[in-house]
Amino acid sequence: MPSLRKYLIQLMTELEFSGDTRNKEEAAHLLEHLIRSCQRLIKPYVSAVTKALIPKLRDSASNVAQSVMATVGELSCVGGEEMVHFLRDLLPITLDMLQDQSSASKREVALISLGKLIESSGYVLQPYAEYPKLLDVIINLMKSEQSWSIRREAITDLGILGALDPHRHTQVNQLLSEENAGDSGAPSAELAGPELVHGMGPSSEDFFPSVAINALLAVLRDTTLSTHHNIVIQGLMYIFKSLGLKSVPFLPQVMPAFVSTMRSCEHGLRDFLFQQLGLLVSIVKGHIKQYLDEILSLIQDHWQTSNLQIQIVTLIEEVSNALQDEFKVYLPKLLPQLLNIP
Repeated sequence: MPSLRKYLIQLMTELEFSGDTRNKEEAAHLLEHLIRSCQRLIKPYVSAVTKALIPKLRDSASNVAQSVMATVGELSCVGGEEMVHFLRDLLPITLDMLQDQSSASKREVALISLGKLIESSGYVLQPYAEYPKLLDVIINLMKSEQSWSIRREAITDLGILGALDPHRHTQVNQLLSEENAGDSGAPSAELAGPELVHGMGPSSEDFFPSVAINALLAVLRDTTLSTHHNIVIQGLMYIFKSLGLKSVPFLPQVMPAFVSTMRSCEHGLRDFLFQQLGLLVSIVKGHIKQYLDEILSLIQDHWQTSNLQIQIVTLIEEVSNALQDEFKVYLPKLLPQLLNIP
């Protein structure tokens, strides 16, 4: 036992204080194997080890966080019902990992660990009520993942979590939607997306655009996939051009994500985004009016950036063409800046 404690302390110290990401990852792997091989001896240390591992699940190095998640899964098999005390810390992190589009292996490890955690702790069904997005996330993984092993783990997790009363799940989702609507004054873009698909079948002409737009927006909202945002915007504009005015119902989904991306993107991408925003305005025409405050705010924020002025003026021209006479109320804000262009 003293040797085990010494080795355990060495691994935990390496994981906590090493400045080398590779050393941390290897320490997590070794700890996982130690737990698997010495379950009876490790059991007295489950609580202390779990408390130490939870912060490392948020490690900035993805490989380290993934390895620690696998270790937590093995620790769950040893801890059993004792892990119930840590579920409020572990489940939100696991849910975030399941939605991480940057790494398929990370999603698979999160699914495996989730199954072990729920099975060992006996905490079935209740996670659906406490985390209403959990069921939809697992079902989406089961339907959309290319890897059969990930889809198999998703099916396994559904079996472990237990059968949920569909009526109860609907009530929970409705309550969540009402709370979000109350907080923001309108349904969030994330909630609006799935609602457009619900009640539709493949025979509906809006079904496939809805599925495609939901998938593209999921990538657009993920900051870890910023290198793909350029292509995502091009895909969205292609769909909008193909649909014409039939794309108007998708504006509540697309505009918040579009504006958010324009505010947070790299400087080099913003010129392209202003150009695409002008194209979007030309497609939906006067229906852009309800989003004009956000557009004008973007214009005000970036007016002094000289290399963006051409695209901004083009955007203003598109807005004026779309709104016609209604545009005159915005002239007092824009004319002084237009007159100052050298």
